[in-house]
Amino acid sequence: MASAAPDSPAGLWFTQNEGSIIKIAPCGENFCGTLIWLKEPDGLDGKPKSDTLNEDSTKRGKPLIGLEILKNLSADNDRWRGKAYNPEDGKTYDITFKVVPDEAAGDKAEIEGCVLKILCKTDVFTKTQAVPKGPSPSP
Repeated sequence: MASAAPDSPAGLWFTQNEGSIIKIAPCGENFCGTLIWLKEPDGLDGKPKSDTLNEDSTKRGKPLIGLEILKNLSADNDRWRGKAYNPEDGKTYDITFKVVPDEAAGDKAEIEGCVLKILCKTDVFTKTQAVPKGPSPSP
């Protein structure tokens, strides 16, 4: 018996700690995710934050907003498997993205990224219906 396809990752997702939003949409046969909102979009110099640590020097200096963060998410049993770029360290990681439906509290997604298949970290994204207006207000 074939396993069911994973729940679609398409939509707007708050990253852990709600510091940013990634929009996941179809790209070809797979899904990709683009950074579309940052809680703190500007650096200390008042200019929009840019990708300064990319291992590919030709990609450095691009604005973080609009950067493709998730690449080639393809179905793999009950989850999606692909790559995630982390602008905080300039590296790309193998990840899994599993949608966890929750009608009461809102859908979540468990994202696990690994280095060398042994050092793994799991984050939880929360699905949102809208992008906040401007940076989030301080609590």
